Amino acid sequence: MPIVEPLKRFRGQFRKTQTDVATKLGIKQASYAQYEQKTRPSTPSADTIIKLAQAYNISADYLLGLTDDPRPLVVEQQAAVSETENENEIQALKADNQFLKEQLAKLAERVDKLAS
Repeated sequence: MPIVEPLKRFRGQFRKTQTDVATKLGIKQASYAQYEQKTRPSTPSADTIIKLAQAYNISADYLLGLTDDPRPLVVEQQAAVSETENENEIQALKADNQFLKEQLAKLAERVDKLAS
């Protein structure tokens, strides 16, 4: 099972216990231990593999032994998501800025009326 060695190696690199990783995955420590010890009869579920890949920032293909490159293949997608998030934040700030300008104009009108 190709997933065993990467699980041990990355858990060690991140200095996590089996319990830490199992908690993050939402499984029992004993289940996770079986993945590392090859005693589990099957490969982890797709959801578990995705969570592992995200936790260690590695590709699921690497965990499954389909590539020797542990880097995630979604780097460009992550950059696109970041750009979208930044654009959304800019739009929200522009809307806030416009609202504040309108409120300031109303306040200035009230001050002018009171001063007259």
